Amino acid sequence: MQLALNQRAHARFFVGTVEASPLINDILAELKIHPEIKKLVLSPLMIVAGDHANNDLADPLDAKSWLNILRNNGYKEITTYLVGLGEDENMKREFVRQILELMD
Repeated sequence: MQLALNQRAHARFFVGTVEASPLINDILAELKIHPEIKKLVLSPLMIVAGDHANNDLADPLDAKSWLNILRNNGYKEITTYLVGLGEDENMKREFVRQILELMD
């Protein structure tokens, strides 16, 4: 997925995982290659933005959350968009379109 994103929008999207690879430290390493990046948006790549999104990704009180790790590494302009893919209207339409296409 990261390779496909790089082909279309190099250095605009970084994919990481909470319990596998790439981890937040891998994302930090990529971000450091691009010092021009100042603003970040954290968003879960999950059907539902549940526990991982609210706690591991964006909990302002958890020192181990990605939000705080990024802040502690100098990124101050961070927006969180805690909407799962299944909750996003555009993604819902795309899921249905793909299913209908497969059914044909």
